[in-house]
Amino acid sequence: MERREKHEVSGFDQTYYVLVNGVTHWLGCESKGVTICFDIKDEHFYEMQLPDLDVNYLSHPGEARVSLGELGGLLSLFYMFQAKEVNIWVMGEYGVAGTWTKLFKVGQNEMSVLFEFLHPIGLSKSGEIIIRKDEGQLLLYDPKQNSGRGLKLPPM
Repeated sequence: MERREKHEVSGFDQTYYVLVNGVTHWLGCESKGVTICFDIKDEHFYEMQLPDLDVNYLSHPGEARVSLGELGGLLSLFYMFQAKEVNIWVMGEYGVAGTWTKLFKVGQNEMSVLFEFLHPIGLSKSGEIIIRKDEGQLLLYDPKQNSGRGLKLPPM
């Protein structure tokens, strides 16, 4: 597994995290392209590389957005630049940086919503990607049909 041990951890977004393979992941905020990881079983921190993105998201805070998620048991990443499209990546073999694969590129027209903060939260049985928006709304994106739609939740 490709990782760098961290004895002092700083510079990560504590707001959003994802749990994959018994490890909690946060986006690194001080260096381009890393996730800060905490292994719950071994109780230690380390860094893992993210995929090579077109633009350094840290240099473009208002234009580039990145979020981590879990899709089908795999660590995933949503990357959006200038609110035009979202690229969805997954790490094929956990801990191996070279196995990041771009699954989809979704344009704003396909999602029928304004691109805001999007967070992948899972896959449906039919293979649609379940996405949470900043306000807590849920969306379904169908990669086969290249289309998205909102989900209506029953009142609580």
